[in-house]
Amino acid sequence: MSLFDNVMGMVGKNLLKPENIKSVLAWLEQQGGISALVTKFSQAGLGDVISSWLGKESNAAINEDQVQQVFGLEELKKLAAETGITPAMATTLLAQSLPQIVDLLTPDGETPHDNDLVSAGLNLLKGKLLG
Repeated sequence: MSLFDNVMGMVGKNLLKPENIKSVLAWLEQQGGISALVTKFSQAGLGDVISSWLGKESNAAINEDQVQQVFGLEELKKLAAETGITPAMATTLLAQSLPQIVDLLTPDGETPHDNDLVSAGLNLLKGKLLG
């Protein structure tokens, strides 16, 4: 399933509205970008999971408990506040979409050079969802 399909499915479930995509990408940017995510996942014992998102193999799944383990409840509350959803929904949102978002933002395993995830993400989605 593509990122677009996942996002559209979440729109239908009210987990993520199109206008909130920018907030999610900005929140990921605030986490330190892709490089910082790799570090956070590795420190949480999930380095193999995020490595699958960066590589060409299938994206490993992540569950809500693992999302909370990596980011912590306070950071998830910040995302929830920015997107207007509950912390539990924010956790589910990340579990469902983070593998595809990271995969999409890192073609061939390369992170965006300027770490501007908002611009990179919106450019990739332009025309499909926001266009």
